[in-house]
Amino acid sequence: MPKHPPSARLVLLGALTLASVFCVFMLLVARPLLTGDAADEYLIWNLFLAWIPFVLALVFYDRVRANGLRGTEVAVGATWLAFLPNAPYILTDLIHLRTRSSADAIWFDALTFSAFAWTGLLLGLVALYLVHTAVARAVGAVWGWIVAFGAIAASGFGIYLGRFLRWNTWDIITSPIAVARDVAAPFLDPSANRLPIAVTGAFTAFLVVAYLVVYAFAHVRDRIRPTS
Repeated sequence: MPKHPPSARLVLLGALTLASVFCVFMLLVARPLLTGDAADEYLIWNLFLAWIPFVLALVFYDRVRANGLRGTEVAVGATWLAFLPNAPYILTDLIHLRTRSSADAIWFDALTFSAFAWTGLLLGLVALYLVHTAVARAVGAVWGWIVAFGAIAASGFGIYLGRFLRWNTWDIITSPIAVARDVAAPFLDPSANRLPIAVTGAFTAFLVVAYLVVYAFAHVRDRIRPTS
């Protein structure tokens, strides 16, 4: 009997899980054996946070395909957007290489931190693609791109809020007034808030380029056929 190939979702989950397992192995097993130093467990926590928007994107994608874009789906999408910056945020953990790594271990730490950053970025970009695709199917291609680029800009600003102001996603609920004040500051007085504008702009531009590469790969894969 012919064997059915695994679904695209299983392949995707397997690949992202393998990348995450590799990151954890490098941090908790390989690094202590190589250097004798304690692991940086916050990287695992940040990677866990990067998985949340991916899981929410899967839920959003399935619900929109089944029910369309209604109130419950919008609520799931809003929750997804609140957690999305946690995925590319791991890129900023590379700053710890300056103080964390010894001369002998810098190469290994650079590889480990890059693996975490790469995996977190992939989780965020794939999650964005799922939401983009779901919205485009439900309400049209234009709205799909508006949501995609809006989410990227929000992620760029979210990275600034997390890295420089140390806000977390759940602070939206626990400290909404303080968060709203810091969110509004760059818009109310741009000349006095050049850092958040610069950080947001830089990360937004980077994420746009990265997402367009992922989007291009996703749309050409079916057109590339191996020759017999």
